[in-house]
Amino acid sequence: MNDNTSHFRKLEKVLRRISIPRGQVTLLKALYEAEGKFVPRRELIERIRWGDSKSFTGVLAAFAGRINHTESFEDEKPGYEAFIEVKEVDGEESWQLRNNLGPPPRPRNCDKSPPSGRITPEP
Repeated sequence: MNDNTSHFRKLEKVLRRISIPRGQVTLLKALYEAEGKFVPRRELIERIRWGDSKSFTGVLAAFAGRINHTESFEDEKPGYEAFIEVKEVDGEESWQLRNNLGPPPRPRNCDKSPPSGRITPEP
């Protein structure tokens, strides 16, 4: 089995191990419906938690925890970056579903993107 197949199976375990809470499903659905485009954080906050950025941060933390506590990810702890890519687009933090099945890149030291699995609240 190659690395991508193995990683895909790990991602599948994340989604199948227990039911996914509504906020996390809405996050994944919003990113899926963006069809590979980056979605601004504010737009996701509006759609998922009706403008409540603290609740949105909670959804991200719970999703990161779900991933990090899935049996096959316990050593890596990639957080939500296993599924989601975050980058600055037009001066705004934006999100998209990863479009490859490979492992996420190693965390980088960047002011705009929190380290894998750690969620920092918005000021």
